[in-house]
Amino acid sequence: MDKQIFYIWLTIIICAFLAWYFRHRDGHKERMKLIEQGINPMEKAASDRKTSWMSAAIVIVGICIGMIIISILVKFKLLNHFGNAFPLAILGLCGGISLIIANVIKWNRDKH
Repeated sequence: MDKQIFYIWLTIIICAFLAWYFRHRDGHKERMKLIEQGINPMEKAASDRKTSWMSAAIVIVGICIGMIIISILVKFKLLNHFGNAFPLAILGLCGGISLIIANVIKWNRDKH
């Protein structure tokens, strides 16, 4: 059991690092494009912070909804009929749907 917990924490740390790395890299590329276009990146950064926090909040809510669904299925013992990957699939599905919703909201906000 201790080995499984170690691997879970290792996976979480690796995923968090990769998320930070790719977000940092994409932010750098975007700032370079803005500078090439002659736009001050600091002016745009203030409005982007609100959107990024809202997107993160939407994703967290989506994952929490997935966890609630899993706990309800466990409570009523409906999860025993499926494989061990089913809870992870539920979390992935809820997280993916929340990412889509966050991107649609961001796209609508940028459009107006």
